[in-house]
Amino acid sequence: MKLSFKTGYILYDLLLLMPFVDMITGYAFNLNMNGIITYIGQGYRIFIFLYMVCTLYCHKFSKKQLWLIIFTIFLFLLNLIQYIRFNGSVIENFSYTLKLLLPVYLIYSLSITSRYDKDIINRLLNVYSWIYPLSLVIPKILGIGFYISNYAFESGYKGFYYANNELNVILMVLFVYNFQKLYDNIIVREKNSKDIHGINGIDFTNLLKLFLIIFALLFIGSKTSILSLFIVCLAYLFKYEGLKYKLKYILLLICLGLPGIPFIGFILNSQINNIISRIIYSYNRYVETEGFLSFLLSRRNLRIKPGFDFWYSDGYKGVLNFILGIGKSTKCPNDGISANQFALIELDFFDCLFWFGIVTVCIIIVFYLSFFIKSLKVKDLFMEKVMFLFVFSFSMIAGHVMMSANSGTIFAIITADLFIKSCNKRAENIKENAESN
Repeated sequence: MKLSFKTGYILYDLLLLMPFVDMITGYAFNLNMNGIITYIGQGYRIFIFLYMVCTLYCHKFSKKQLWLIIFTIFLFLLNLIQYIRFNGSVIENFSYTLKLLLPVYLIYSLSITSRYDKDIINRLLNVYSWIYPLSLVIPKILGIGFYISNYAFESGYKGFYYANNELNVILMVLFVYNFQKLYDNIIVREKNSKDIHGINGIDFTNLLKLFLIIFALLFIGSKTSILSLFIVCLAYLFKYEGLKYKLKYILLLICLGLPGIPFIGFILNSQINNIISRIIYSYNRYVETEGFLSFLLSRRNLRIKPGFDFWYSDGYKGVLNFILGIGKSTKCPNDGISANQFALIELDFFDCLFWFGIVTVCIIIVFYLSFFIKSLKVKDLFMEKVMFLFVFSFSMIAGHVMMSANSGTIFAIITADLFIKSCNKRAENIKENAESN
């Protein structure tokens, strides 16, 4: 079977449905509903996974497909072993195995599809830049939606979604993507004369999306995302060499900040005060008793030791647990944060380690980092590298990426984008060197 533009269009449509599927299932979970509505997300992921399997293996066979086959079989055999050892939930373990595999398959699916639909990733990110912030801003204005139950001071808004940490990842990626476009319009000025929306290089449609994303991030009120906004802005200060560009960039921030910050402060005065109060409250509560790391990681680090203690409580079987994991459905007794048992640490490295074992962790980490390492051989691609580093770092210190449906999809999209552009740049360099010789 030969892939075509139509095949890429189907993949695009399937990915476009992602936020709407998540809002439907999120609404059901937030209301503790039962029934078929709670399985819509799982059905959607299974369908898109099977579609990617078909398109990948109908394409010209390569070592990548062989690697995917072996890795997929290994993970599902691992599920079977964990079921035999712990008699856990097959459905729950299967669901999280599928979530781990989805981004891996999507990276290769997008890289193949991009040969026939070269603009698929840009189109997705452009549409997501409207859907995600508006799906938070509009319900917030209307006074509907849900809040995170354990967030104090009336912060932690999440609309109809279920997991706010996933939203943080997605919105920050979209912020970097749109900030790069604005940066290029004003600093580089490559297309200003053709930009019908721009005045003096400013694309006001793009600027509107940026403000909507910032509003959405402030509604969520996560300290990680607020800090990330400042880190990204500082990172762009080092994008171009030369004092001239740095001064232009600082001027850009001042021009945007002078009208923007008072406007946001006026509209969201109460929200910003709640965020600051919650951060100060958490700092005072945890730093003195449990240390700064507990404050920074929202006490996730306190789950690690009980998890390892549970691993090795069976003596020699602890080594087997380390190699093969214990599965998502196996609960660890917890004396670190509460009296409840837990299965989720919310640090992707440790979650993957506990659920799937060290072998799977090494494969996954090497897999993702290989794309970034290869991109270092290519100049430029600043935005793509920043987005990858941000999401990968977020995965390590805040979790909810590699085994989360929506943020995992976004991670796959930006990793595929980095991979595709790195390959294209290397091909261009080889061609230029050949012509010069």
